[in-house]
Order: sequence, then C-alpha cells, then structure tokens
Amino acid sequence: MTGLLSSQTRPSLPSSFHARTIHSQEGAEIYVRSGGSGPVVVLLHGYAENSDYWAPLAADLVKDHTVVVPDLRGIGRLIDAGRQAMTRKLKPTIFAPL
Repeated sequence: MTGLLSSQTRPSLPSSFHARTIHSQEGAEIYVRSGGSGPVVVLLHGYAENSDYWAPLAADLVKDHTVVVPDLRGIGRLIDAGRQAMTRKLKPTIFAPL
C-alpha cells in the first residue's frame, strides 16, 4: 500500500524523550516516554499500535509542550501483571504518569 508506513519504517519518538517504567496503584508496570516543557499533552495510541505511532506529532508538539506518551496495557512495551482488559484499567494507566 502506498503512503502507509510499515512497522519497519515508522519513525521513533524524538531522542530527547526520556523513557521510564512506573508502577500504578493497581500493580501494573507502565512504560512511558516524555519530553519537552510547557502545557502537558498526553497522546494515547489505539489498539494494535504503540506509543511510536505518535512520533511525527510528538516531534512537533515537544517544541512548546510537555508530551507524555504511554504504552497502553497489553500493547507495546507495557507489562500488565494482572492481564486485565485494557479498557477496564485505562484511567489508572493514563493518569499514573502524571
């Protein structure tokens, strides 16, 4: 398909982003990357994607925003110890990095 990026050619988040694994109150490990300074913007990927999906937009936003990009439970680099459904535990996953 022309115009679509394959997983091999998809760009990564800016190299200035810092990666860390945090622990939610529910015991899940959450892989999150963040960078920049200014108003906070949280970018959430959809199903079957990971935080790299946002690389082009994050590269632009990081110029004047703090950009926070977590991998959601069960997708990407996130380890969900309880194997809970992604949508049931979405709120703690989103707010834990903040």
